[in-house]
Amino acid sequence: MWIPCGPLSKLVPYRRFSSMGFSLTTTARDLILATGGAWPNNWMEICMNLHGCQTPALNDAVGDDVCWRSPQGSLGTFSVTDAYKDLSGHLATVEWAREVWFKGRIPKHAFGVWVACHGRLPTQDRLHWKHDPPDLKCPLCNLFADSHDHLFFMCDFSLEVWRTIKRDTRLYGFAERWQEISDNLVHGRGPKKREQKLALQATLYCIWRERNRRLFNNKSSSTSLVIKEVREVVLLRMAWVTFDDGLGSVCVFEFYVHSRCFLVKFHTLSIDLTQSHDNNLVSHDLKSLEPWPMVMNIMSFSRGAHDRISIRSGSDLY
Repeated sequence: MWIPCGPLSKLVPYRRFSSMGFSLTTTARDLILATGGAWPNNWMEICMNLHGCQTPALNDAVGDDVCWRSPQGSLGTFSVTDAYKDLSGHLATVEWAREVWFKGRIPKHAFGVWVACHGRLPTQDRLHWKHDPPDLKCPLCNLFADSHDHLFFMCDFSLEVWRTIKRDTRLYGFAERWQEISDNLVHGRGPKKREQKLALQATLYCIWRERNRRLFNNKSSSTSLVIKEVREVVLLRMAWVTFDDGLGSVCVFEFYVHSRCFLVKFHTLSIDLTQSHDNNLVSHDLKSLEPWPMVMNIMSFSRGAHDRISIRSGSDLY
């Protein structure tokens, strides 16, 4: 009934409201029944604006409606969307949103890129507001100050990782400086293929994680191990197999390794799931595909509801 932004708060101070034994949990019905359908006399003596306001009439035959009054004064049905927009304001959508929040993304990777695009990763250069900052060096190369531009990818360590992943995903000629990369994302010139988008986000995430490991855990990995992590994440995300009901059409992603590049190829296989009720048989049928130079170790298959089969793979990809 009484809330700071409600209409009653403009007529009756909360001190007067609470002096009658009411609280923030008091409803309009509780107030009307407690006062006999009229404003209390001591309120009328102090709050002159109440003289022109009628108390609400109770009608038990009609249900309550939750309404929302916009900043423009219009009254309508309450919705979380409208309330959020009115309270937070109408914010413009950034141009790089679709480049970051694409279908098939890895959420934690996309979130990290989103924070980086805003320039809000907690890099050490943001500690320079202190009067006497310590000698802060990049944990990856120990040569220059830690910053967004240095980590992505002015640092020799991260640059080696990024150049290798660029060759893997055929991102020839793509930017190697964070400012250029962010500008490309803003103007829609980012990676076009899903595996390329995943590779960019996974590279930023794995480099940031390696930086934190060295800074906080005193653990370090070589560039080859970080590259392996990026490859593994992208391959596992892109590798999937889906079986339709009945005569199932299976779309299998196969990753070939050629000159340290991985490409995506599609093969279609029809399996009669009504006859292949043995997981081992299905596994055998899939492995008998030629060619089958998959980098992954196929460990097991599990059948779910509606004859859908999921794939579990090993982690020793390279």
